[in-house]
Amino acid sequence: MWTTVSSVMGGGYIAGRMRRRVVGISADELSVRDGIHGLAVWGAAILMGAWLLGAGAGAAVDAAAQTSPTVVAAVTDAVTPQPGADVTQPADATAVIPAPTKEELETARRYSVISAFVVAASLMIAAAGAYWAAGVGGRHRDENRVFARFGTWL
Repeated sequence: MWTTVSSVMGGGYIAGRMRRRVVGISADELSVRDGIHGLAVWGAAILMGAWLLGAGAGAAVDAAAQTSPTVVAAVTDAVTPQPGADVTQPADATAVIPAPTKEELETARRYSVISAFVVAASLMIAAAGAYWAAGVGGRHRDENRVFARFGTWL
């Protein structure tokens, strides 16, 4: 969460700092325009993150698809009875996979809901941070601040 928020705030600051100043508009309009540029950085970061996540998931699915015939053949060999073997017992006890219990399913559901909430909250915090940082960058642009005094934010 820290990495997401701080990187989007850094991008928002740069977007606000590098945006060209429009002459003849009110200070509120100027502040909103800087903030919107910060939100544009946030949106671009979200889209890029979704694309990277999709590419990673696609690679994982491809890898699973390539290994699944090997796994099926190994499991088939493990559970195929040998000639003269007792067919009333499974050939290999590790080949039997138990179904998840209701408690395990409920635990997985809870963790999914908590994870989704944390991701959504961090993205909203990152959006607010990008808006704020772009406004700070715009103020620094208007005040002609240089990076030698970078540590003074306000």
